[in-house]
Amino acid sequence: MPKITRIDKSNARDVANIIRDKLSELKNEYGLTVTLEGSMTLQADGSGMSSKINIAADINREDIEAQAKADWALYAPRFDLPADGYGTVLIINNKQYTAAGIKPNRPKNSLVIRDVKTGETRIGPPSLFHTCKVA
Repeated sequence: MPKITRIDKSNARDVANIIRDKLSELKNEYGLTVTLEGSMTLQADGSGMSSKINIAADINREDIEAQAKADWALYAPRFDLPADGYGTVLIINNKQYTAAGIKPNRPKNSLVIRDVKTGETRIGPPSLFHTCKVA
């Protein structure tokens, strides 16, 4: 394609396709997912077009889970938590939560728990692990 000096209705689709192709290269090269949101809007003077671009890192859930488990084993002794406590189901206010991680930089509220039903995560004091009923 020759150098683009003006963007109008006649070449906007070609330009959008070039942009999409280049953005998809980012996924292959850097592990990023890049999407264009909504439609591209042409500038009235032909100087350009705009669209919202969303960029996210490709996440491997198994890797995150393995890292959370390893972090638990590493930091559990610091917070007086059992080294094998990761994944333990706790009953809090008649709801089930899974011990899902430790935030070592938050000593007062370092325990990460995940609602078994909704998947929503919350944080609380490590003492929660010892004071709650285990399912």
